[in-house]
Amino acid sequence: MHLPSSFRNCVELDQAVDSLWNKSINVNTRNVYSTGYKCFIQFCGNHITGFNSRTFNMSKVSEDLLIYFVAHCQSVLKLKYSTIKLYLAGVRFHGVNFDNVNPLCDKFGHTYQRLQNVLNGVKKSESKPLRQKLPITFKILQEIVTCLQCGFFNHDYMDLTFQTACVLAFYGFLRCNEFTCRTVFDPDSNLCVSDINFVSECEVTVNLKATKTDIFRQGIIISLFKIEGVICPYKLLSQLMSVRLNLNAKQNDSFLVEETGKPLSRNYFISKLKTILIALGYSDKDYSGHSFRSGAATSASSQGIEDSMIQTLGRWKSDCFKRYIRTSKLDIKSALEKIK
Repeated sequence: MHLPSSFRNCVELDQAVDSLWNKSINVNTRNVYSTGYKCFIQFCGNHITGFNSRTFNMSKVSEDLLIYFVAHCQSVLKLKYSTIKLYLAGVRFHGVNFDNVNPLCDKFGHTYQRLQNVLNGVKKSESKPLRQKLPITFKILQEIVTCLQCGFFNHDYMDLTFQTACVLAFYGFLRCNEFTCRTVFDPDSNLCVSDINFVSECEVTVNLKATKTDIFRQGIIISLFKIEGVICPYKLLSQLMSVRLNLNAKQNDSFLVEETGKPLSRNYFISKLKTILIALGYSDKDYSGHSFRSGAATSASSQGIEDSMIQTLGRWKSDCFKRYIRTSKLDIKSALEKIK
């Protein structure tokens, strides 16, 4: 911080400023930024004679240095465009925080154009198209649930946990990181026992404390209901809650846990999901943790549910949800046959 020399230090204010700064971004973003900055410092140490990370000031960072860092990330570290952008954001975040300077801009605040051109080159060089993931539709969800009800994991608790996780992800239109944790469980952002509330005999609410579009972490509450049929989100959540409470789970403990008792991680969930899909005869490479969200949108659309309702259910702020909806070849064929 750059304060007047006459400013009297105040420990309480220092702590308050640090706390507010840390809360400006979530834990996962902060970890990525830290990794990116460390990578940049290591790059500087390897290529700048006499470099000292302790005395290095971000105001000394030039556009050329950033360009070479981008080239290093792409050609040596084999990083993707999206990761390189995050690493640069980490460099900027550190510069703004500690040296009160944005190293990605010139002294007039203009973004470096040559750097942007090089980044565009990185983006265009990734010519291999990303394999578009398929949606886990209601039909596939039924197969997954049936498989788990038959004891796929040969472990009653895990079979129930995965049924609940999959059904919650589908009916809640959830992103994978909204019900799993990436690395370390954080009760301030990850799904806890206290976030599941049975408000009536037919309705349960789920409190999402941290979502992609909720940048100010105000929290979003979604409602799920008791419904007829083989798959009922209310019933599964109720069953799992009873099990968790019988195991003396505390309110701030993770609601979804692995058989070891660890909070359900993203990698673990996706790994087990792919194992189930393979057993059902599907290609595991075609699906991801996001397939439940796109599958819910696709299934809703196929049932004639209005776009405005799908947008509401998925908490989309625009009509971008339409890109998640996959139209089957049979539907396309049927539509073409109607053109006369």
